[in-house]
Amino acid sequence: MTSLKASDVEQYLAANPDFFVGREALLLALKLPHGKKGSISLVERQVALFREQQGKSKAKLEALIANAEHNQDAFNKCSRLVLGLAAASDSAEFFAALEASLAQDFQCKPYNLLILGAEPLQINNFAAQVSSKEASKQVGRMMQGQDPTLGQLRPSELDFLFGRVASDAQSAAVLPVFGAPNQLLALLALGSEERDHFLPDMDTLFLKLIADTLARLLPKHLGSSFGEQQHGQ
Repeated sequence: MTSLKASDVEQYLAANPDFFVGREALLLALKLPHGKKGSISLVERQVALFREQQGKSKAKLEALIANAEHNQDAFNKCSRLVLGLAAASDSAEFFAALEASLAQDFQCKPYNLLILGAEPLQINNFAAQVSSKEASKQVGRMMQGQDPTLGQLRPSELDFLFGRVASDAQSAAVLPVFGAPNQLLALLALGSEERDHFLPDMDTLFLKLIADTLARLLPKHLGSSFGEQQHGQ
């Protein structure tokens, strides 16, 4: 008599999923080892697996919903920022709209817009023109590529980016703003009092949208003196 292997039983049951129909007594008699209960019936095990899978599916669904809500919120904030900047009739309105969005919508603290030029020049309470040479010396690594720099920065970098309120920035995002052709116009520095608010592995889609918007709209609000200094470099 040919001995029956476990794999044979497994293949047979897989090929005949209705085998236990009409054999409820056999189904209830089957026992499976269980760490907490000693042994349980196959039906109990199936119910437990179903509940476990249901719990995992629910957790995944909740995570997807939370992520979708987060993205929708970020999209709404970016939309208001873009529309506010585009609607600005002069430079005063432009910088006011930018500051209001950073402070109120995005709740950044601190924040600074550092525009690259030949000589330092304070534009308003959060925007200033800084020396390109000094910026390269202090935060050169943030000026090399077009991707934002995220995370916890060095004290010297924070001092250059945020000045006297540098200690408020426990984490930061630094967005390079490029004009054409590949000309670095400015650095937008966003700070947070939370160490894990800006993380190196976070998605940068909406941050890049802000940088791209500034790249398109910022030049016309810089003034002729800035343009002359840039072309003179």
